[in-house]
Amino acid sequence: MSIKKFIKNFIIEQDENLIQLTPEQYKEVLEDVGGVADRVAKLKPYRGKGIVITGPLDVSNNKKIGQLTGIVRVMGRLDISDSNVPNINGIEVDGYVNNYGSTMWSIIKQQELAKKLDELEELRSDNEWNIATGGDDDAERTEALYNFLIEEGIPEEVEDEEGNEVTEDKYFIYPDGVGSYGYGKKYEWVGGSALVPNTYDVYTQDEMDKAAEAYIENLVDDVGYDAFREWVWNDAIDVQHWRRWLYEFYEDDIRSSPGGTYDIGLALSDYQKSQVSTLENTIKKLNNKFISGGLTDEENKTIQKKIEGLQNTINNIMEDPEGDYDEDQIVQEINSRVDDYADDIKSFIDDYGFDKKFIMDFIDISELTNTIVSSDGYGILSNNGSDIYEDRINGTWYYVIPTD
Repeated sequence: MSIKKFIKNFIIEQDENLIQLTPEQYKEVLEDVGGVADRVAKLKPYRGKGIVITGPLDVSNNKKIGQLTGIVRVMGRLDISDSNVPNINGIEVDGYVNNYGSTMWSIIKQQELAKKLDELEELRSDNEWNIATGGDDDAERTEALYNFLIEEGIPEEVEDEEGNEVTEDKYFIYPDGVGSYGYGKKYEWVGGSALVPNTYDVYTQDEMDKAAEAYIENLVDDVGYDAFREWVWNDAIDVQHWRRWLYEFYEDDIRSSPGGTYDIGLALSDYQKSQVSTLENTIKKLNNKFISGGLTDEENKTIQKKIEGLQNTINNIMEDPEGDYDEDQIVQEINSRVDDYADDIKSFIDDYGFDKKFIMDFIDISELTNTIVSSDGYGILSNNGSDIYEDRINGTWYYVIPTD
């Protein structure tokens, strides 16, 4: 516990105007008074005192509780989600506050929406997004998005200042920064009555290609080669780069432990090679005596024994090499291992326990993106896999993608 927190807790314990309740104790009292927090604060033990909850407090889904009257501190997380708590003013919360779906959340969202609508009204008053007069980048993108929304039947009828029923216009589209994958622009549709607006990305062709690459890189970073079917990788892998890497990998690995892991044998030393050469020449000369003839049987037997003895000596030398590891065997082993995995990077990753993201070192991301987009389309950028809406505005093609 930090010094600051220790001091605060000490002060609470010493302050007669504060009373401590565990979360369970508070909720028991709350249940006894019908679930209304204000009634707890009016009970005699707590009247005029500040209530300190000594742990995380969960009053979610309570539609009766109202203002958390009397509570001055929650020593942990506070969950008021889907309750009718309007605010937590005056309450110190040590942990995270979850207010989603609560009255407090609705009030905040209404305030945020009102602010956005005021900003959009200024743009409307200045005719800022009129593409007929040129406009700017947002003018063209919102035009494409609004045309999509009209096609989807999303804009509703609203009452204007004169009391006339009109269709919500493009000034219910609120700019919300950069698109989902770092390219293009994101917009919210703040028309209708929803407090959580639908969101859309609007791209140019170039931006959409870059966004698709970013999406695929992110997906592979999270999932690895399991992100896509095997044939997708095969079409995008740089085979030459992969073979070079494999060769370097096995060359380093085999040469570091040729006789252990890979059972590479030793070669003859230079001295042993010289010995073998001398012995073979001697055998050759003796064999020539056989060929020349004119020897007695006893001489032939003597020569035969000498040849056998020399050959045994050669065999003994060959069986006990004293030189370096056999280079030919090393090169053969390297090439054999490379051939095993040159066309099967997935098995290599599995067999050697490499991270699944390792495959990206050998992937042409542009080629991978082209392969996936050709197969599945740009709908991969949409959270619900919906089709892409295309619209040409002032000579530029724009692409609208729902992101909810």
